[in-house]
Amino acid sequence: MSGTRSAFFGDVSYPRQVLPGSTYLVTRRCTQRQFLLRPSRTTNEILAYCLARAAALYGIQLHAYCFLSNHYHLVLTDPSAQLTGFMAGPRTPGLPMTSSFWYRVPPATASNR
Repeated sequence: MSGTRSAFFGDVSYPRQVLPGSTYLVTRRCTQRQFLLRPSRTTNEILAYCLARAAALYGIQLHAYCFLSNHYHLVLTDPSAQLTGFMAGPRTPGLPMTSSFWYRVPPATASNR
């Protein structure tokens, strides 16, 4: 059987291997696929701030990002295997990387390893 567990058994996926120095393509969507990221200068500034804060907190090297109306894509390198904490987001009230803003299923990731 290949693929993630969610493809076969519901909303729980198999744990992903997180290795130091790996480069990942990450995709995550908003809850219920809603269009919650209305394009605007304010939205862009908030998302860029949250992303930069989380990257600095977890030592993530961010190569590229793209936020769309209901999901985002990141290309990043994780030198110290902190991807799990980074994806959980900073635990600060009001930052959109936390709570139910993002869909509860873990983000899709692809690694270079």
